[in-house]
Amino acid sequence: MKKITRTLAGLSTLASILAPALSFGSANVQVYQSATNSTYTQTEDAIGQFMPYDPFKERRFYLSAHFNFVNDPLVEYDATHTFRTRTLVDSITTLELGAGLYLNKRLSLFGYAPINSVNLENSGPLFGFGDVRFLLKYRLSGDDDFLHIAIIPELWMPTGDSFLFLSDGSLGMGVKLAFEHDFNGHARAAFNVGYRYTPDGRYRDLNYSNRIPLALGLFVPFSRHWGGNLEAKGAVVLPGDRVNNPGEFYAGLRFQAGRDIAILAGASLGAFNDANAGTDFRASGGLRFSPMPDPSTAPAPTPRPTPSPSPVPVKRVIFTPKEIKILEEIKFEHNKAILTASGKQLLDEVAEVIKANRKSFRQISVEGHTNKLGSYKHNMKLSAARAATVKEYLMSRGIEGKLLITSGYGYNRPKKMPGLSKAAQLEANRRVEFRVIK
Repeated sequence: MKKITRTLAGLSTLASILAPALSFGSANVQVYQSATNSTYTQTEDAIGQFMPYDPFKERRFYLSAHFNFVNDPLVEYDATHTFRTRTLVDSITTLELGAGLYLNKRLSLFGYAPINSVNLENSGPLFGFGDVRFLLKYRLSGDDDFLHIAIIPELWMPTGDSFLFLSDGSLGMGVKLAFEHDFNGHARAAFNVGYRYTPDGRYRDLNYSNRIPLALGLFVPFSRHWGGNLEAKGAVVLPGDRVNNPGEFYAGLRFQAGRDIAILAGASLGAFNDANAGTDFRASGGLRFSPMPDPSTAPAPTPRPTPSPSPVPVKRVIFTPKEIKILEEIKFEHNKAILTASGKQLLDEVAEVIKANRKSFRQISVEGHTNKLGSYKHNMKLSAARAATVKEYLMSRGIEGKLLITSGYGYNRPKKMPGLSKAAQLEANRRVEFRVIK
């Protein structure tokens, strides 16, 4: 008898909440949408290839699971929008499952499906699905561009339960641009702006059919495995109405568990939905898994043929449309940014090749790399110092300074060389590379 009484009470509460919704439209108050990358939580990236392991060359698919809890996502205010008069939705707990496929170096496809537990006013948890969304991401910028850009068309399917405020019942469409810059491995910043259309996005006196979504993200690595995120996310509703404009501010941590798994956790403060939200909080956590192939299954490198004796000297520096290839290591003193005599001799050849091909490029990017021995901070500093030393030496050999730009990546871009011993791997990753910028 008690169970029947509680059930009837819950149905009565649900009916009192849904009656206005049936009369005035519906709203989707769960607006948490995890990003399709392992760096930010809700901000889309545009670089991709600057991750420690290249996802477009070595990763084929992407899986994610994100949990988040939002408190008071839908409340009612007085006529002045100053005081709360009623809480319509007490909380929503969501598990968002995602999958993606890297089609090629520039193009990737993703899909997400949320499962929710909703606590309405004075009711127990009610379970329901949210709107399924699909994204197509295409990177527009080149590998060496200062500012990286990606275009992201989006589609929302009305699969959610509108009675639980998990959908507005309409097919949604949108597109946004993602801009991102990498500060030589010390930090990454991204900005998103776009347009979203959901024709039935109305609830009572609110109308969010046309929105301009905005997001800003900053990621700072603390070490090889740990990093911190700061993000701001919101939307501008058209026509302009400050009551309808949601926003939230996020702070959290990212842990890179090996090369395949990223774990993110944090919390947000602010308004979290597109309909009369209160300034409350959200707690979130996520797991992103991008498997990489076992290096032992990769084909062994083709051994170099032994050159026949010849009076003609073998070229150690070769100019190509994408890079200046160095067939030997540019030597430095141990753990220092001081060139050895052999290193200077090799750079003499580099200078001559640059002069001979001056009309074939705009700039040369001098990039320093280290192996994984030593601390992350020390290797970042050492790789940048060695790149700067190479630039100074080339300038002493007649190369204009404006033609050379330098970067230090530490051990963020290790080379994959299956079949080599551990010592040979370490030696090969202590290197300076020259990338050609058209």
